[in-house]
Amino acid sequence: MKTTLKALICTALCCAAWSAFAVAPPPSTTTLTFKAPQASPSPTCGGSTVGSVSLNGAGTPDVAILTSTYEAPTPTPPASPTPVAGGKVQLRIATDGLGNPTSVANNVCWVRIDGAGGGVDVDANGQACFPVDLDGLSTLGLTDCNGNPLQNVTCATPLVGFEANYIGEGNAHNSSIQTDLTIECGDCGTSTDLTIGLSDVDGQGSPPPGYSGCWEYTLTVQNCTPFDLTGVKAQGGTAGWLNANDTSVTASSGTATISYNRRNQVITWIGDLAQGESVDITVHVCGTIKPSTACGTTMYLSGPWSATYTDPNTGLPVKTDYTGRAQLTVTCPP
Repeated sequence: MKTTLKALICTALCCAAWSAFAVAPPPSTTTLTFKAPQASPSPTCGGSTVGSVSLNGAGTPDVAILTSTYEAPTPTPPASPTPVAGGKVQLRIATDGLGNPTSVANNVCWVRIDGAGGGVDVDANGQACFPVDLDGLSTLGLTDCNGNPLQNVTCATPLVGFEANYIGEGNAHNSSIQTDLTIECGDCGTSTDLTIGLSDVDGQGSPPPGYSGCWEYTLTVQNCTPFDLTGVKAQGGTAGWLNANDTSVTASSGTATISYNRRNQVITWIGDLAQGESVDITVHVCGTIKPSTACGTTMYLSGPWSATYTDPNTGLPVKTDYTGRAQLTVTCPP
């Protein structure tokens, strides 16, 4: 009787152990590919594979990131990989601990940029797609592990690191990959239009209440059309709290002027751009933050900028998307 009972217990335990082993999800492997962003036809990640991108202004994806996750071949690789049947992929960007995007090697804080919902569901092919507006990251309202606001990628950022993390159904298994994307503002990359992008603010980006100082920000306009363009026009304004008499503007080519619209100043650049040529427009502003300004207040240095040109084929005006606004955050000392 004891022998029989012992055999039954052993059989039950062995079966339970085998059952648990049998339902354990297989290991997985994830790949990450950078794609030229494609609005239509769907999917967005259906464009060509790229190794580098330029920046085309806030509001438009600069790159589409395609992830593919497969069941890891074990112990013998199959003839073709099997896509995972479910789960989500989370996308993170590398930052330097101050909110600035950086490379994988220099990463201090990974910041998730895939939105709410725990990630993006993989499709029947084990794939997920993430359109990323590199120079519009600041509009997402995200912060890094130190509480710093996530900043935009700029032309001064040579490499931007991404991490794709696959999470299986029930969080039972996962795999991840880390890859750098090259930023080459000197090249048009995937863009075929006129582009305009706003660089980071140079100066005290986290001033205390009552602070007086000066700041600079740079707009880069590049002709990525197949034509040489004449009479290209870029325009934007300054904020009303700045000292109007201290504003100045310089440009690497063309002519930049300052005019007035009530309390705001309107800055206009006009010039010619050969195919592939770019111009840097640098705006210098000064001002004093009121001592009563609340901690955490966002102070804008500029309004959105845009650029226009006349299409040589149609004779019709063409306008770029608007850039973001140069800004700083009032920060109280600890």
